Amino acid sequence: MSSFDFSNIVNPEAERIQHVFAELCLRLVNLVNATPEDRPDLMACGEEWGRDWTWLMQDLSQCSLEGKTYNLGLALTAEESDMGHCSDELHQRYQAQICAFKLEAQRQAEEAAEEEARREAENDKGKGK
Repeated sequence: MSSFDFSNIVNPEAERIQHVFAELCLRLVNLVNATPEDRPDLMACGEEWGRDWTWLMQDLSQCSLEGKTYNLGLALTAEESDMGHCSDELHQRYQAQICAFKLEAQRQAEEAAEEEARREAENDKGKGK
């Protein structure tokens, strides 16, 4: 007599979640492999990569939550886990750099607007004399 049980069938929803998780793991590896260099001239690429990373993390979180509903152990390989940790740290660094860059650009734009307003005010005074 075999110990295999033919009456134990796969839950279609649990199977779907496992397939989605496998696809997300592939997206993780592909996104990590597409990480742009940390250079100022590639900031736009880093910002786009960061958006993709954020979406991937949201999708992985949702999949993990759905997996818990069906008591599925959705785990990364050790290599995927290492890639994820390194990329998450890189994502945080990119986000900080982008935030600092945008704040500096905003500050410069405000200074330029103030300077332009000052010049216009001086020109208006000069015309009124």
